[in-house]
Amino acid sequence: MQPLRVLHSNSLRSSAPTDEPDRNYLVYSEARSFETELHPFLYSIKLSLRGCEKYWLPDRDYQLDPQHFLITNPAPHTYVRIDSEQSVQGLCIGFAPRFLQKLAAQMSTPLDAILEGRENRQQAIRFLEHPYAWEQNEGLSIFLQGLIRHWQADSIETTYNEDQFFWDLGESLLLQQQTVYQSLDRLEQRKKSTREELYRRVQQMEQLIQANYLEDLKIEDLARTACLSKYHAIRSYQKIKGQSPYQRILELRLAKARELVEAGLPLAEVAWQTRFSDRRALSRSVKKQFGHLPTAWRH
Repeated sequence: MQPLRVLHSNSLRSSAPTDEPDRNYLVYSEARSFETELHPFLYSIKLSLRGCEKYWLPDRDYQLDPQHFLITNPAPHTYVRIDSEQSVQGLCIGFAPRFLQKLAAQMSTPLDAILEGRENRQQAIRFLEHPYAWEQNEGLSIFLQGLIRHWQADSIETTYNEDQFFWDLGESLLLQQQTVYQSLDRLEQRKKSTREELYRRVQQMEQLIQANYLEDLKIEDLARTACLSKYHAIRSYQKIKGQSPYQRILELRLAKARELVEAGLPLAEVAWQTRFSDRRALSRSVKKQFGHLPTAWRH
């Protein structure tokens, strides 16, 4: 049972073999200024612990901050740059392609077939490259946030077994991407690249909603952020998220209202802070959504 090892480096390329690796890696980096090409043979999850990192991928560029994690596919000509007055800290998890392909094949094979010595054929894997925002009840977000907490507490080696860590994280990654592509299948566009681009733009709208749900957010603001018409912004969001932007804003406002009620604030103050016209409007929304009045949250 080998504890999880953390490599320390300013470049994933300098920590991995120059040919396709058979091992997975967890790499910690800390720097104020550097630019380098990353290892071309690894799938990866990149986390910013402090500061911002700039990534140049073959198709697009991303700026990674601590509010997001970035998923990338193996590819040449992928670069990272850091240029900061303060030290920028990050974690990068690199997965060997053969490891993830084997894991995906085993996850898709029924247990009775495994017991009979059969396993689904391994296939190439392609992830939707994107800086994903943390989600409260999503398995990959939960796993990665736990990893960050253990890193900050200097308890990674005493918490994780190396083999089990990569199996568990790999499973969470594959399930998260399965969910992403299931949402893409709800779009009617034929071209996969079009569906992927719409997903990225819907995520931009979602980030705007999460940052401004207590403001007077309008459909025009969401459409402008996603560079879509109002019609296509609403339709694409609803297809991918399973609810309208208005329903999502209401959901977040009610979650905030519950938090404030449980903290003991008067209902009139809660209604004002969560942008309901008055306590009666708040009570009607809570009753419709949950079947009880806000006062039930005090108990």
